[in-house]
Amino acid sequence: MLIGRTVGHARFGDGVIVRIEGRQMTVRFEIGERRFVYPDALSGYLTVREPDADSEVSRLLSASRRAREALESQRSLDRKYLSEKGTVIS
Repeated sequence: MLIGRTVGHARFGDGVIVRIEGRQMTVRFEIGERRFVYPDALSGYLTVREPDADSEVSRLLSASRRAREALESQRSLDRKYLSEKGTVIS
């Protein structure tokens, strides 16, 4: 569980993850709370400061990447199908 973990941000400094709801993660910094896309923000915008969370973060990012790839693959198949049927795709 990442709630309560310390993360670092280049601009806001260190903060604590206080909430994860769906694809949104809230981090409390000294300047206030900021929301980020979960778990994608953990691959660039935020760095978990606790090394024992590395495997959990890697697992979350891998699952997110696989889900995006599956979605894009399905969209590609849908576009191809619609194109073959003569449907206009925008």
